This record gives sequence, C-alpha cells and structure tokens, in this order.
Amino acid sequence: MTIRPLQGATSKVLGIAALALVMLIPLAQVNDLVGEREGRAREATQKIAERWGAQQVIAAPVLVVPVQRRVQHDKEWITVEEREYVLADRAALTGRMAPELRRYGIYETAVYTADIGIEGRFDGADIAALAAPGAAPQWARAELRVPVADVRGIRRVLTLHF
Repeated sequence: MTIRPLQGATSKVLGIAALALVMLIPLAQVNDLVGEREGRAREATQKIAERWGAQQVIAAPVLVVPVQRRVQHDKEWITVEEREYVLADRAALTGRMAPELRRYGIYETAVYTADIGIEGRFDGADIAALAAPGAAPQWARAELRVPVADVRGIRRVLTLHF
C-alpha cells in the first residue's frame, strides 16, 4: 500500500515544522538579549555625553550693547533701555579636533576635544549707528557673546583679544 510512505512524508514535514517552531524560542531570546545590549550601549553613550557635553555648534561673535533711548509716553518723556545686537561682518573659525575614548562599564565611545580659534570683525558703521540721535549706548555694559550649543562642553577659555 502507498499510504505508508505518504504518512511518513507528512510526519517528517510536520516534525521539521515543529523543530523550526521550537528553534524560534532561542532565536527570540537571542534577539531580546541583543536589543537589551544595544539599549544599554545607547544609555552608556548618553551618560558619557551628559558628563562630557553634547554635540557643539559654535557661531560667530555677537556684540550686545544696551542702548538707552528717551521716548514720549502719555505726554511725558521716559527712558527705555533696549539691547542692540551687532553681528560680525566677517568671521573665521579655525580648529583642531582630537578623539578620545571614554568608558562607561563595558561600553566605550569616542568623544572629541577641539582647540578652536574664533576671529570676528565688526563694521565701524554698524557700531556708529548705535549712537543715533536720542540714543545713548552703554559701552561699559556691552558684552561680546559667542553662541555655543552646549556650555557643558567648554573645558577652558584661554585668551581673548580685541
């Protein structure tokens, strides 16, 4: 009879399918372990970044000058103070980066240190425009700002030249 070989082939296919399903269990466990390790690696990288500082974006210098103006308000003159921002007409940033490896547990990630030089030039006409009629720039309180994305990443400021 030909029924026996058909039953034998069916049982073999069913046996192979059952083995394949049983083998999916350790495969799922390995995938879970890999996902957990990747998550811990991301956490370690984030912990290192919290201590070291995040990605930096540095912009050209900005001159911030408080300017006092007299304005008429309800038939009387009052003094109002505003901040005027003067952007650099020309700016140059130079730098040198060096990678370092930082460890957190069994995980390590690269962090970078950079020595950066920033040079900016302000147009004299822009600065002279601050002293328009009725305006009194407060030069003693002027600030030179250099926008930085994450100040935690600044380790030291060496020199400043005008």
